[in-house]
Parts: sequence; structure tokens; C-alpha cells
Amino acid sequence: MTGYQMIKNGISMGIIVFIVAVILFAIRFLLHKKKKDQILLLISLCLLLLCFPVYFAVSVRQYSGSDPTKQKQFTVTSQDLHDGVWDPVISNTEKGENLSPQLSWDPVKGAKGYVVYMIDPDGYDWIHMKTDSLTDTSLSRGEVPPFTRKDPDGPGYIGPYPPSGTHTYEVYVFALRNLKDGYAGKVNQVSNGIDQISSLVDVNENGDTGNIIAFGKLSGTYTR
Repeated sequence: MTGYQMIKNGISMGIIVFIVAVILFAIRFLLHKKKKDQILLLISLCLLLLCFPVYFAVSVRQYSGSDPTKQKQFTVTSQDLHDGVWDPVISNTEKGENLSPQLSWDPVKGAKGYVVYMIDPDGYDWIHMKTDSLTDTSLSRGEVPPFTRKDPDGPGYIGPYPPSGTHTYEVYVFALRNLKDGYAGKVNQVSNGIDQISSLVDVNENGDTGNIIAFGKLSGTYTR
């Protein structure tokens, strides 16, 4: 447990202490009508009320870290992307095999692992791929398991299938300080965009921000 969570736990304990103090001094004042008890009651009440905005301010600061997608970048490459166009083999169309693309990237110093997403910003930020925590710096073609409705929150892949025309499909690789048991977003559903996804990935299991060290991005189109 670190940082903001420790502060919030301390404030929570303070709230409990001040509630007990308010009750105690209120009873004492009602029984004895002493000025001292009245002053202590008012002080305890003021400190109790002060705890709530402080707790709120710490929570806001905890979850409002810098935009993870504006951190340093590293290079991601794919053998299934040529001249900015994704190969048909990764598509979920009559021409494709619905195989997740081959990807590789250089190791990032300080990263315990990585998580990879593919989204379609031209199609309501549709999520086409989400992985589990990865410790390797590459994915072979077809390594990510096909999407299944039995596990909508889990990892999976469903290839590009634009209804018509050309869509862009963006791959994001996030280098993480700490791995998580699960990651934001549902495969084969709309999302609120990569900014929100990255903000949620950036929060570690302790509730602190700063989990993303760096990210890589690879973009290509597919036309149907």
C-alpha cells in the first residue's frame, strides 16, 4: 500500500476518531454543561467536517494523473502491416482468417510487462483486441485467442470487419510498472476511446496512477 491510498486510509481513521469524539463531548456537554466540553465538541466537529473535502481532494488527485498517451513512446512493428495497410489474414471477413496480427517491440526499462489493445476509431472506438498481461515483447500471428461471448471481460481478438469502405485500426502497447489481473474494456464492443482506456490501465492495483511507463502505437487501414 502506497501513496494516496495510505493518506486516504489515514483520513478514514481520522473520521472514525472524530465521530467518536463528537459523540463523547456532546454527551459530556449535555450532562455537565461545561464550557470546556462545548469547545472540544466544536473543535471535533470542525475537524470531522474538514476530513471530507480533504478526502475528496486526495481522491481527485489520485485518479487525475497525466494523460498516459502523452508519455514517451516506443516503436511497434508488425509483419502483417504493409504500406500502412493491414493484411487480409487478420480480418474477420470472407478474405481473412481472423488471426491476431504479429507484433513486436523493444523492451522498456522498468516494465514488468505489457498489455495490448486494437481499436477502430472510425467505428465508435470499437475494441478488436485486448490481451492479458504479457511479459514477452512480441506476439506471433494468431497468438491472441479468438473473442468469445462466454468471457466478455477477458482477453480476445476479433479481426477488422468494416461494414463498408476503409477503417483505421490502431494497436496500442502499454508498458506497465505493475501487472494487473484484468484490464479495462470489452472486446467486440464500443468504448469511450483510447484516452479513457489508458487512464484506467494507468491505475495500479493500489489505486495510484502512474502505472504506464511508456506506450507504442501502430496504425493501419483495412478496406472492405
